[in-house]
Amino acid sequence: MIVATWNIGSLYADYSQHIQTMQSWIETAKIDLLCLQELPDIHSLQKQISQWGHFNSVYFFPCSPSHVCIGHHMGVGLFCKEILKPVDYFFLPKPLTQVFCKGHEETLHDKFFLAAGKF
Repeated sequence: MIVATWNIGSLYADYSQHIQTMQSWIETAKIDLLCLQELPDIHSLQKQISQWGHFNSVYFFPCSPSHVCIGHHMGVGLFCKEILKPVDYFFLPKPLTQVFCKGHEETLHDKFFLAAGKF
């Protein structure tokens, strides 16, 4: 079984350039289970990913507003060739702390953990 994980949050920033790379990688990598972090809530993108990888199970769970594309949400996505069912999840709201990087305040985001299994 080939499992891959990818934080694709930057996809919003330059969608047109990254989407072709993403498609090529998914089509050639022969992935059985793909776990995507910061997946945009764009149904057409999720459908494309499913088709590129020939995935039979697709689950998307939005967990926080996008910090890149206002008005959208990001979440976690599971794409699998096997039929999976979500079995548990854990939502961790963003902490109320300030974080600075190179003198600029960074925004912390909600986190969401998802477990799924084959039954």
